[in-house]
Amino acid sequence: MKRIAILLSMCIFLMMGFTAEGAGNINSITTGNGGVVSVSSDRGTAVLSDTFEDPLEQAEADRINGMLSQPVSEVLQLKALSLYGLDTRYIEDQDISAFKFLTRVHNLKLDADPAPSIDNPVKVRFVCNNITPDIEVFVLHKCSEHGWELLKTEGKDNMISGAFHSASPVALVYRNKTEAVSAGISPKTGENNWEIIAVTAAIGCLLIGIYAIRKSRRKWED
Repeated sequence: MKRIAILLSMCIFLMMGFTAEGAGNINSITTGNGGVVSVSSDRGTAVLSDTFEDPLEQAEADRINGMLSQPVSEVLQLKALSLYGLDTRYIEDQDISAFKFLTRVHNLKLDADPAPSIDNPVKVRFVCNNITPDIEVFVLHKCSEHGWELLKTEGKDNMISGAFHSASPVALVYRNKTEAVSAGISPKTGENNWEIIAVTAAIGCLLIGIYAIRKSRRKWED
């Protein structure tokens, strides 16, 4: 019986480990700041909010935030967006068919002197808990001059930075580093293969426990 208790304890421990690891990796679109914990800038100040002074911008942000589960291309009704690098220079027209929303659309306010521009960009750092190793994150930014565009980012873990040549509505968007993800996280839905592993482990441990108990009873009966 002592061995059975130890065996069952080990099974429970493994089940908890699988569950905890899976839960730690689950990400999803949320309300509020949509995963963005904080923002900061290399000069001046940067502030995120959910409200816009311009009623038209507020209406557009509200519309987009009500469609976060849909692909970026469908929400914006665009097939491609201009992509700008960390030096704020145009790179190419980027196909956005594989892009999805990682966060809500926010109002990014930058107070810097001189004001952000192509020649004097402001580097903004985002801390976002929705970022995972298997995705590539971009900033979706509505430039006052060019309209909706993409900004490349750099960083690691849950921190990324982008160079802004203007403030405006912003959101973090992503695409999978590989289209065929055999295992791991889907940042949009929060579904991942750890759930399957946890259920399989639980069933396996249950069957082992039942078998051990029956075997023990047979010995006592004999």
